Amino acid sequence: MSLTPISIQFPLQKIQFETSVSVQRLALDDMRLYGEILSRMMDSAQQIAEHSKGKTVNILI
Repeated sequence: MSLTPISIQFPLQKIQFETSVSVQRLALDDMRLYGEILSRMMDSAQQIAEHSKGKTVNILI
């Protein structure tokens, strides 16, 4: 009984591509989330502007 050596090729380019795609997906998810947060902030700012129209508003920073 003889053992036949088996060579497994694992292309580095494929790994780099898959890693790049998953990093891009994470970045897109983050951008989507930031967009939702920004949209809610803009909606809140619009509501505050409408409610405070004609009033003096003190903004504490």
